[in-house]
Amino acid sequence: MTNEMSYLTDEILRCSVEKQSENEFDTHDIIFTLMSDYSRNYGRQLCECLDHVDPFVKLHTHIGQRLASKKLSNTLRQLHRKRRSRNCRGKDDECEMWVRA
Repeated sequence: MTNEMSYLTDEILRCSVEKQSENEFDTHDIIFTLMSDYSRNYGRQLCECLDHVDPFVKLHTHIGQRLASKKLSNTLRQLHRKRRSRNCRGKDDECEMWVRA
């Protein structure tokens, strides 16, 4: 996958951040919004990761990197701390915390 995501664009990521109901949220919260509100885009983006041993890990890592990019710095701010929350497979693991900018 290139640095740009062709289906989960920066605009879609911005909208997903705006839809978060809590002051602080984590990467899993964003991913669940993408999966539910932009499911077609999410599914197409996931298909681009099928060459990886775990397409979900590849895509979700890339989503985290895009959230942390300077392109989205006017949308959200990284808190540089993690919390444990449920991932898309129903298991708790650590992920990055964010707030709206």
